[in-house]
Amino acid sequence: MKKYLYGSAYAPRARSSGFALTDGIGHVGGAFGALFLPLLVASLSFAFSFRFIAITGLIAGILAMFGPRTSSRTLEAISA
Repeated sequence: MKKYLYGSAYAPRARSSGFALTDGIGHVGGAFGALFLPLLVASLSFAFSFRFIAITGLIAGILAMFGPRTSSRTLEAISA
């Protein structure tokens, strides 16, 4: 769900590139997490590893709150 958050934040003429960029970053993050989590569990602990996931999710949520507001706005107003 997170990767669709900023689709309307891009101007209509750049929307596909903007969406591809944010979607690609999300996929890279998912791949990095899948590789990094087993190493983190093995070296530290299961509880610490999942606290780390919770903290990074919380940081992402806080950052998303500071994004541009696009609801109830026309595409022309967003791209201006």
